[in-house]
Amino acid sequence: MMTYEKKILISLVLIWGFLSLFSGCSLTTIDNKRAMFLYQDGILLSSKGDFDGALEKFNASIRISEENGFADGVAHNYNEIGNIYTYKNKFDIAREYYQKALSIYEEKNMAPEVSKSMDNIAKTYLRQGDYVRTLEQYETLLSWDKASGNRLGAGITNYNMALICEKYTMAHEKAKQYYQDALDIFLSLDKEKEALEAQKGIQRMTF
Repeated sequence: MMTYEKKILISLVLIWGFLSLFSGCSLTTIDNKRAMFLYQDGILLSSKGDFDGALEKFNASIRISEENGFADGVAHNYNEIGNIYTYKNKFDIAREYYQKALSIYEEKNMAPEVSKSMDNIAKTYLRQGDYVRTLEQYETLLSWDKASGNRLGAGITNYNMALICEKYTMAHEKAKQYYQDALDIFLSLDKEKEALEAQKGIQRMTF
């Protein structure tokens, strides 16, 4: 499962996407730039463990983004707030923010972000030890990946479900099938490293 620190690194990369969205907008204003920098400040504060300070920055960025009709920016901030509450083990609140982000991403047809939000929601259930809901959420994500043509995402989701079935629910036949589905996708995409891990999973499930 991805650590909070790795999420921070990914978020820092996403800053550049956030910056480009602002700079590409014909209505770039001082307020838009303020929202951008507030978001960036929130990411940096999160990486340092100052979550209260980060929340202040994210919420301020949300207010400005809403005033300027910048829905993408609102969603990115919601996602980061969800990450903070996940780290704090406040999973119900985290899911509320992930769901808010997800709704915007779906409306804007931002397929990679939709997948990310669904994955984040699934991981809140996993950290709670609610494996049934984790798998249900991953099934929803898998359907989305297939519908949106995200084949690599579908492979990764199958692999994640296999791990859950193997490690937590002991549903070894299901795990084996998920590993096989993941393997088929990884092989078709020439993802050798991922395919090898799926093969190892199948071997573990073969008695």
